[in-house]
Amino acid sequence: DRAGEHVAAGSADGTVTIMGVYTKAHTVHTFAQSIRSVALDPLHGRRPACPFLAGGAVDGVRRCSRGRITKRPKVEELQTGGGTLHDIQWRGGLVAWADDRGATVYDARKATIVTQVSRPPCPTIHPSLLTWALCWASDTD
Repeated sequence: DRAGEHVAAGSADGTVTIMGVYTKAHTVHTFAQSIRSVALDPLHGRRPACPFLAGGAVDGVRRCSRGRITKRPKVEELQTGGGTLHDIQWRGGLVAWADDRGATVYDARKATIVTQVSRPPCPTIHPSLLTWALCWASDTD
């Protein structure tokens, strides 16, 4: 998260572990597919729902959080069918992720996709060799 109080890790067995840096608190979430990328809400530790996004080799991007009353995990599919997820970056209210199909920018506050950029064709290189790496220039760009 933005304060540097939590870190998250995904694994090939489908496990996402979120750990407190300064506390012993940790949560474990298990999915059916391997997890290649995880992004925590920048205010993860300050929101009761503790939202995060995760995705893997074939299952698309999921938004995960805790229910307000029951505290049970809620999982919402944001996008499927894009192939392998390469990276997810969450900054402020916007999330960007990149998969085999291209890059997507998602407004987490409005729960809508803002834009999608298709991967340019490259006939001489196999798509599995072309991976994405995303970063935000600043909180406003």
